[in-house]
Amino acid sequence: MENMVKTPKRRGRIRWFIILGFVIVIAASLVYFKPWTRFLEESAAADEALADSSAVASADSTKKDDTSDGDKDKKKEVPIEMATVVRDSVSATYTASATLEAERDVDILAKIQGLVEKIHVEEGDYVQDGDILAILDGRELSIQVDKAVSSLNNATTEYERMQSLANRDLASQKALEDARHALQQAESILEEMKLKLSYTQIRAPFSGMVTQRFIETGQTINPGHQAFSIADMDPLLTRVYLPEDEIPNIKRGQPVQVRLDSEPDLQLSGRVRQIAPMVDRQTGTVKVTVEIEKCASPIRPGSFARVFITTDIHPLALVLPKRCLVEEAGKRYVFLIEGDTVVVRDVELGYEEADRIEIVEGLGEGDHVVLIGQGSLKDGSHVRVLNQLNEPEDAQVDTAEATS
Repeated sequence: MENMVKTPKRRGRIRWFIILGFVIVIAASLVYFKPWTRFLEESAAADEALADSSAVASADSTKKDDTSDGDKDKKKEVPIEMATVVRDSVSATYTASATLEAERDVDILAKIQGLVEKIHVEEGDYVQDGDILAILDGRELSIQVDKAVSSLNNATTEYERMQSLANRDLASQKALEDARHALQQAESILEEMKLKLSYTQIRAPFSGMVTQRFIETGQTINPGHQAFSIADMDPLLTRVYLPEDEIPNIKRGQPVQVRLDSEPDLQLSGRVRQIAPMVDRQTGTVKVTVEIEKCASPIRPGSFARVFITTDIHPLALVLPKRCLVEEAGKRYVFLIEGDTVVVRDVELGYEEADRIEIVEGLGEGDHVVLIGQGSLKDGSHVRVLNQLNEPEDAQVDTAEATS
């Protein structure tokens, strides 16, 4: 009986423990799986955000690529400056080297022996014709002049006496002639002494500048001793030697330009003064004398200069700044601008004048060519023009500014 009663109770407890176990398991599952679910939800959100970020990055990358391509296109446009072919006068010029010379340049020599008593001028002084440059001691010559004057007075008195006697037939004609001869001799001696005394004053033979002084006070000099050099520098001259075939194009009075090697920015004006009538047999050249006009700047004889003589003029030539020209492998060409590109154009040149060149063939009036930037170009290059020049002179100014 007891066994039969205990068995159903035991079964009831077992069932109860089983139910309680299930409840515990379910509760534990809820506690455990809730964080995991949250993790999965957060992971999904992160994946979605990552996808959005990738899309944005892809879009940004596309924009950057587009911008980069645009920059590359811009870099392909080479920045340049241009000049325009215009019609202007251009001349052929013969250039020769020469030295400036004074109109007259002489050495002044002592004419008598004497002690240098006083010097009145120094190198660089300007003197007038006849000015006293130096004085020699003339005391001895002054005494000789006084003696000559006395001798002349005696000779004059004697001649007058003999003439009076001859008129009364109290003196012979021979005695009268001797008295006349003595008078003439006394006059000559006096003139000679006076002339020698005048030589104690060394004078300027013409107006000019004292270029050198060779004597000192207290120095004894002899006849022929060089005392001074003096130059007439009004005007200055220069002499150039031109080939015989250039002479027919040169006329007397023709304007000439002169530039000093020491002052290249100083431009002097002159004119052709004289053309030699003969050709030098040894050199085949003709001497041309050029007279330099006065200028405010001091210029001196002996300076080295370049002389520019115009031999021909083309009044309506096609002209371009020389900077536009490219010389390579024996060829001469320019970059002709056509729209936003350039093409290589061979050109034939004429006269060159300073920074300008004459275009004989290859370009026309109004054509635009590259002035600055040729080094980065080739045939067909795209360009971006930074300026627009209408005159070759303007181009030269801009070129000088770009160089500086």
